[in-house]
Amino acid sequence: MSEKQPDWDKITEGKIRHGIAVEAFSKGMELNAENMTTIEKWVQFVIHGYDGIKTIVDESKEDGLPDEVSVLFPETKSEVGETFDIIIKKQANLLEDEDKDRVLTALSEGKITAENLQVSLDRINQMFPTGRYRARIINVECNSNVRFGNHISDVYKPVYVIEDNKHLSLKGKQVKDNGIFIYKRHEGFQFEPKRNWGYAKYLKLMRINKPRDNKTGMIAPLTRKDVIHNVVNIDVFEKSFTNDFSQYVKYNVARAVELIKKGEAPF
Repeated sequence: MSEKQPDWDKITEGKIRHGIAVEAFSKGMELNAENMTTIEKWVQFVIHGYDGIKTIVDESKEDGLPDEVSVLFPETKSEVGETFDIIIKKQANLLEDEDKDRVLTALSEGKITAENLQVSLDRINQMFPTGRYRARIINVECNSNVRFGNHISDVYKPVYVIEDNKHLSLKGKQVKDNGIFIYKRHEGFQFEPKRNWGYAKYLKLMRINKPRDNKTGMIAPLTRKDVIHNVVNIDVFEKSFTNDFSQYVKYNVARAVELIKKGEAPF
């Protein structure tokens, strides 16, 4: 006799409900019957979009949802649009005039939608004034075997989060390093040890000692634990290019210029 298969849809719905309830509770919301109805609207919105909300709106409630909740749980499609406006405009107001205008233009032209809202917010989060900031390294990304003509390299990109008390509105924003290039020996490609001067300079800046293979001339690669949680000063600057669709793309990158404090292990 075969076992009854689990109802994965119900399991998924339950996990979403639990996650939203925990987040709401952590922010001071009492988990009473009224607020659980609000949470249920979030659950249905996550799963089914706007149509999911309509199935559980309390039609008998003349005043609708409380003001502080209606922004998060819009009851009409026009309010959904207003919600996006509030979210995007709040983030855009933190940007420089040129970037702010680009975001607001995209919003007015309907290019920011429910489907790409999170992607848009992630993009906005990377748009902030160039300059020098205090930051912490929270991750290191690596693109392996990137070709540069007849050479090949691993490209490491530390991820910085701004922790600058002089720029409180920017605290928590993230930016990636422009790239630390580690050229290496690889069949079919040239290798010149002197090309790793940038990597050697970065190691010196971060006070990291890496062994060098005297036979191959290669320096040991960077690891996450070498730099994670390091507090640094970074210079944020712009890079731009024209993509395959002839669109002009501009984005921020960073470069570490000073090590303030080595990362402290949590245990």
